[in-house]
Amino acid sequence: MNKSAYELCLDFYTFIKESGRKSATLEEFERKRKIQHKLYPDNYETLSSEDLKTIRSALSSGHTIFKK
Repeated sequence: MNKSAYELCLDFYTFIKESGRKSATLEEFERKRKIQHKLYPDNYETLSSEDLKTIRSALSSGHTIFKK
């Protein structure tokens, strides 16, 4: 499945919020997603390098999940 930058950033933001922290790295997000995928492959996809690049690009260009 090919998610949009908005959906990928929303997933990342949700990960941060659910962890109770104020920030996280994409590497932490990727690790957690790999574990989730192993446990629940039907519910969680792994993140491709393209997905991570999309998130990095969106965040570094100043986009937030609140802009659609």
